[in-house]
Amino acid sequence: MSVLITVTTYAANTNSPKEPTQKNVRYGERVRNVLDFCQAKSDKPAPVAIYFHGGGFRVGDKGQIGKSASCFTDKGVSVVAANYPFNKTESKGKQITGAEILASGKRVVQLVRSKAKEWNIDPSRVGLCGSSAGSILSEWITFAPDAADAKSEDPVARQSTKIEALAAYNQPWKEVTEKIIPTMTKDSHPLWLLAGSTRDDKIHNPAYAQMMKAMADELGVYVELYGSSKNDIKPAQSDNRFGAMTIFFAKQFKMEQGK
Repeated sequence: MSVLITVTTYAANTNSPKEPTQKNVRYGERVRNVLDFCQAKSDKPAPVAIYFHGGGFRVGDKGQIGKSASCFTDKGVSVVAANYPFNKTESKGKQITGAEILASGKRVVQLVRSKAKEWNIDPSRVGLCGSSAGSILSEWITFAPDAADAKSEDPVARQSTKIEALAAYNQPWKEVTEKIIPTMTKDSHPLWLLAGSTRDDKIHNPAYAQMMKAMADELGVYVELYGSSKNDIKPAQSDNRFGAMTIFFAKQFKMEQGK
């Protein structure tokens, strides 16, 4: 997998800080196989959104979600922010492959589901979201076959990797998007897309998100596409992308605020 490095800046969030309920929970053996969990206050098992950061598969950190975790938790959605291996050579000289990054992402979903009782999570309401490269990872997981191994001795590996909703911000790389689109099927889960860049952006061009929407429309898959003041696509319902994602997830998870 060959990728470009891009750095994106985002508007500051005015929500109050939300410290993780659990920080640097390990889900694998690699150095970057760690995640943070922020628990929503709920008397019943809450839905959960799993966030993968951007950074071209070479930089970035789960901390990118920062204070915006409260956009989810304040609305009753728990949130997990996960690191994943970078697509570059490790200290021992081994190149990390796209398949290994995907495997790590799937393992995050499985670990989260395995914690359902402990973390008060509803395992039937799991959503993925990501920015840039994190969008690609989220899509890989969503459209790939379920990795659950019912016969595994590892209880985490027995968990499903299928999710109920997907939110992607700043769809990157035309050539990668073109490889993902054929993996979509009529049974794919609801999709939310936000294109925040200009029409001359070669990495996050809004046309790439429109390509995803066109395929979803063709397949009959529910899809929402929004833009920003930087392009000609109708903007989202919230100026904060995480707030807009939460509106989508609340609706898909049939929560009161999503009706």
